[in-house]
Amino acid sequence: MPNTRHEFLELLERALRIVRVPYPEAELYEAEGTSDSGNPTENWHDIGTWKFIFRVNSIEGEMTASVKTVKPWGDLTQPELGEAYADYVIPRPLAMDITRADELLKETYTGPYKSVTLRHPVSKGDCEPHYIFSTPSPEKEGWYFVGVYDDKVDHVRH
Repeated sequence: MPNTRHEFLELLERALRIVRVPYPEAELYEAEGTSDSGNPTENWHDIGTWKFIFRVNSIEGEMTASVKTVKPWGDLTQPELGEAYADYVIPRPLAMDITRADELLKETYTGPYKSVTLRHPVSKGDCEPHYIFSTPSPEKEGWYFVGVYDDKVDHVRH
């Protein structure tokens, strides 16, 4: 498997370059990934669809712009504008790749997950972004938050 250690970060940077063509000040809000099949997985490489969401300023004011890709993570879509929402911007360069987050997760939880979201949660009250792994039934099993700076894994139930 090529470039497994920084593959996700390289994909994120490609998405940022695309969105910065029309929106040079774009800043990362979040990245949402789901598995190819829609079924839960234990391997982040099975996360085949990524949507990167950025805060941008357009002629209509503050908005979001999203860029999507589907495995084999070749082409990225052109930015699509969406409604603005309250979220923290994720500073770059990102201190942790998804490979490391997955390794830390497996020290606590070895079951499957159905999606991964990179986000700096507003409601969690933390001072850092997290990789958030959603269990197959989050309403029962919850989510696992992996801190990008502190390497801490938190299990959050509904």
